[in-house]
Amino acid sequence: MLRIRAPRFLAVPAAAAILSVAHMASALAAPSGLLPKEIRDAGVLRFAGDFTSAPAAYFDDKHAMRGSDYELCNAIAAHLGVKSEWTNLPFGGLIPALGAGRADATCSAMYITPERSQVLAFVPYRLSGHGAAVLKWNPKHVHNLGDICGLAAVEVLGTVYEKTIKEQSKACVAAGKPAADLKTFATAADVAEQLADGRADVWLAGDGILDYYMRKRPGVFEKAFTRKDLKLIGIGINPRDLALGKAVSRALKVMKADGSYRAILAKYGILQEKIDVFNLHPAER
Repeated sequence: MLRIRAPRFLAVPAAAAILSVAHMASALAAPSGLLPKEIRDAGVLRFAGDFTSAPAAYFDDKHAMRGSDYELCNAIAAHLGVKSEWTNLPFGGLIPALGAGRADATCSAMYITPERSQVLAFVPYRLSGHGAAVLKWNPKHVHNLGDICGLAAVEVLGTVYEKTIKEQSKACVAAGKPAADLKTFATAADVAEQLADGRADVWLAGDGILDYYMRKRPGVFEKAFTRKDLKLIGIGINPRDLALGKAVSRALKVMKADGSYRAILAKYGILQEKIDVFNLHPAER
């Protein structure tokens, strides 16, 4: 029988590549030993999320949990050797729930802001900007934030956009223009309904959320502007649980190396929001 042997000069690089991959896997290993003992012993990492924030977290037609953040945080738990458990709450209730011990972490498209960093530690995992949704054909001619003076705006309670609209409204008044009329609601679905029914003129939100509702209601909404004021989105951690934050950070580094981080973002059409560094941001108390 004729045996074909691989040339010796090919075998060396192949062996080196195998050693390199093995070394990388060893260096980036995310064992469950990194987790706090109580989480490791329970075998469960508890997340809180707002499941009206598609495509990050939402319920499908069969009322099953879905979303990019949902899948990402499930994968983090799996990489750390534990199961994930979820509590669905309105966005404004996420931080209080974490403080009350109802969850170990928030995972719900939460921007890292100076105010939130006073009460939470964060592990960043996406970089996202905001846009504005208006009715089709943009009847109020909104092209930037300064155009909302005198308009009816709707926002989800507790989001950074609520604050943005309030600050812009003050700027409108200071410039001698009418203030924005802001109304807040518990969920993004409620806000989208207000805009679709013509009871509001503009909705400021993350681009991913706006894109989702534009796909859900084709021909009803359009973007007035997009990709403004890019900010990091992070997994919120109790400031006393820095060991958990370090474990989550390590898991994300492993997911970047094995391709699962990129695959989840690509699946939901938000690959442009990927980042390369997942270092823990301790609370700025």
